[in-house]
Amino acid sequence: MKRRIVEIARTWIGTPWKHNQSAKGLGTDCVGLLLGIGKELGMFPERIPNYARIPQGDSLLRELEKYLLFCSEYEDGDVLVFRRMGVITHVGIVSDKKNKQIIHATNHQKIGVVEVYYDIYESNIVGSYEYDGRKIRE
Repeated sequence: MKRRIVEIARTWIGTPWKHNQSAKGLGTDCVGLLLGIGKELGMFPERIPNYARIPQGDSLLRELEKYLLFCSEYEDGDVLVFRRMGVITHVGIVSDKKNKQIIHATNHQKIGVVEVYYDIYESNIVGSYEYDGRKIRE
């Protein structure tokens, strides 16, 4: 299943960044990317309620934990959760742990979904999660 998650995530590469959207090829943000992958797996809702551009406290993480399971060691296909300025604000999919690659939607210059080297983000990793396979209809 984790290989499938990476395969699906790669089909989103090139989707422009657009806050609070989850439409492959049209626009997404980092959470929208997770939602889109989850929807393709048959497990996520259309939207995460109360998702703000700058989430309050750990509200984003609490909402994601309804669909994701904490894992102490991450691997390809898992979700990394990042903190910026003390608040959990960003997520990405590990696409190649060995080479430190993630797929995420970045609003830097509104680039959108890319696969990049994540070493610069490493000190901001809060935790790693995996899609809850018990909620996936295969």
